[in-house]
Amino acid sequence: PVDLYGNPIQLLVEESTVQGKLSFDLNQNAIIFQPTEPLLYNKDYSIKVLPEFHDVSGNTFIVLHEWQFKSLNP
Repeated sequence: PVDLYGNPIQLLVEESTVQGKLSFDLNQNAIIFQPTEPLLYNKDYSIKVLPEFHDVSGNTFIVLHEWQFKSLNP
């Protein structure tokens, strides 16, 4: 995987940023987030892709992209 630097993609829980490392898997064409600590059970999370995120050609997003998910109980 290729490391991604800065904070172009953020994972939040209850308005707090989840710490972790972003990387890009060239074989799977996927961005991978590895949190420093396990995610909390039964919590609402949001993922934000900020406008400064860009692809390898330098194309940027014009607007913020955001979506949510809820972690499961054990």
